Amino acid sequence: MQVSIHGFRDRCDYAVRSCAVAALAMFFASVNAPAQIGVPGCTGTPCLNTVPCKQCTGRWTDDFGGTWNVTSSASDSASGTLFVNVQSFGCISQTYQVAGNLIPVAGTIANGYASISLHATNPVPGYGGTGCRYNIATYADLTAAIQNNGCDLVTYSSSTLVTDRGTVNTNLSRPADLPTGETTAFVGWSTGAYATIGQWRSALTGGINPPPTFDGRQVTEAAAGESSDTCHFEGSRFQPAGLSGGVWNVGFYFYNTWDDDYVGNLPAAVTYYRQNLRPPCSATVPQGMYIFTHGQYGYEQSYESLYTTGSVGEGIPDYTHIGSSRDGHTASKVWP
Repeated sequence: MQVSIHGFRDRCDYAVRSCAVAALAMFFASVNAPAQIGVPGCTGTPCLNTVPCKQCTGRWTDDFGGTWNVTSSASDSASGTLFVNVQSFGCISQTYQVAGNLIPVAGTIANGYASISLHATNPVPGYGGTGCRYNIATYADLTAAIQNNGCDLVTYSSSTLVTDRGTVNTNLSRPADLPTGETTAFVGWSTGAYATIGQWRSALTGGINPPPTFDGRQVTEAAAGESSDTCHFEGSRFQPAGLSGGVWNVGFYFYNTWDDDYVGNLPAAVTYYRQNLRPPCSATVPQGMYIFTHGQYGYEQSYESLYTTGSVGEGIPDYTHIGSSRDGHTASKVWP
């Protein structure tokens, strides 16, 4: 959640850097323009993501009956097998040994991507059998670019498959890799004009590969239930607490991390509610997290059902303390 006009602020990963919502958008966009080049996120769905995919582990299917079962390592090497189903040609299916590499390519004013180069050799059994109407290829060389945001798609225009039978282009896709959840840690309090805002850092967990499994992906948030705000009152100059939304690029700063959540009331709101004798009061906003799948222009998919009960919140327990919370973790301090 980013800065809200009413003062409740969450995940302003570039509130201090370049975030904005509603009336604040024009101010921050002018100060930090262009707002979506080399930043950890934006308000679009999805938006420019300069972070490349960092792994290609999975079961990739091409357009020609080939299944590339590949595992990539932290050193960017890749290995596995290629299974080619040619039974429709009356032939025995073939299994090749695969070796290659993956090179993450970060973007600047364009999306990042991962360049993969795979070499498949030594088909087994190596012959098609009686009645085979297909010349069994002795090798297959694949070069392709994996789109980020989903990191699960290669399009026809960005791939080349070369065999001793010719050269073709192909689409490739793999099942979406989904996190099992997040970790949440308190980083500290913001300073200056945002001194009442708590900063929380979350990292995605799970996945089919060791970190940085989810770098290059994009996540977004949505309300996961009804919010409560006991600081708000009818006629208040500040609106009730709520999520601002946004899209964040995983791995922009730290692997598997989609940047920080900035949660709390802005100083003006804290002062206003104290002047109106609202403490003790607090706000809780249920927060659902989603991750993009199917390439750069795909879909949003929930990655943790438990997040229907997760939340962010702020508190003004008295006239000297303030609080900030996320997903069951709480921090407080004396302010001013």
